[in-house]
Amino acid sequence: MLIGVSRGSHKLPAFPDLHLQLHDVLQLSISNLYDEAASRAAIARLGTRIRYTDKSNISFAALGILTGIAVGTLSVKIGSIPFSLGTGGGALLSGLLFGWVQSKRPEIAGIPESALSILKDLGLAGFIACVGLSAGPQAIVLIRQYGLSLPLIGIVITVTPACVSLAVGHFVLRLKAPVLLGAIAGQQCSTPAVSAIQTVAGNSTPLLGYTITYAVSNIVLPLMGPLIVGLTGMLRHTS
Repeated sequence: MLIGVSRGSHKLPAFPDLHLQLHDVLQLSISNLYDEAASRAAIARLGTRIRYTDKSNISFAALGILTGIAVGTLSVKIGSIPFSLGTGGGALLSGLLFGWVQSKRPEIAGIPESALSILKDLGLAGFIACVGLSAGPQAIVLIRQYGLSLPLIGIVITVTPACVSLAVGHFVLRLKAPVLLGAIAGQQCSTPAVSAIQTVAGNSTPLLGYTITYAVSNIVLPLMGPLIVGLTGMLRHTS
């Protein structure tokens, strides 16, 4: 008996008019009247059996991490300006690739949601701590040198694109608030922001807007950094 259908991360109602698609996951309830051989034969006609487990596929995760590091170390030099995704951009592309493979081949064991939640929380806390520790001493020196104008300019540079995106998304694109705010958080590459938005929304709807913009921003960000530095150096030489 069919008791549930999943498509990606979404649960679908198991109604008679539901049209199944490739890679849909079916949840079956098999009566005790059928023996094990008959059950295996029935499952084989439908697809591949997925065994859910609380164990993590460390080899699959390690391969993804190593692939991300390898991609991040690649560098292409255009003129005198080197372009590289860096470790963060490489890890992002590797995560997208391995996540896509796992979604298409769900029989490949991944990492349980509870373990992923812990990794996300620890990674976010460690990221914020490392950024604060590395930027804090230099920020104090720069504030002493340039005064309060430096943090104020930083606030303006950060807030202005978000406000413009909020206005365009609300008045032009007519996006719903959770999706729009998630997209702006992804545009700003701000994982703490989307976590706060999810807490307020009470669900994962903001991730619908966050995922794509975060991926694009994380790829563009490391590529544009060397370009801006190179252009600044060229302007200094010409002046």
